[in-house]
Amino acid sequence: MVDTMDGEETAETSRGSMLADNFRFEQEQSAELAMAWKHDNYYEVDGYLFHRDKILGDNIRQLVIPKCRRNEVLKLSHTSVFSSHMGPKRALE
Repeated sequence: MVDTMDGEETAETSRGSMLADNFRFEQEQSAELAMAWKHDNYYEVDGYLFHRDKILGDNIRQLVIPKCRRNEVLKLSHTSVFSSHMGPKRALE
């Protein structure tokens, strides 16, 4: 189902909202992220935890991924048609 332009919620937007809520909950409940919520290099935007740093003079801002989601995110970032990675087999070709 496709989102409508008039703001009507569809099954797709509802599912996306549920996934976002789950992700936010996983960040909040993650034991390894507990101290990060209070650290100066971390900040919150709309309930999501982000990390900020400066690397080679560039300001870097990253969404913090809970440990339970890291393998999934790495897999998506290396195999998605939207990623710049083509997967291990294609990289070797």
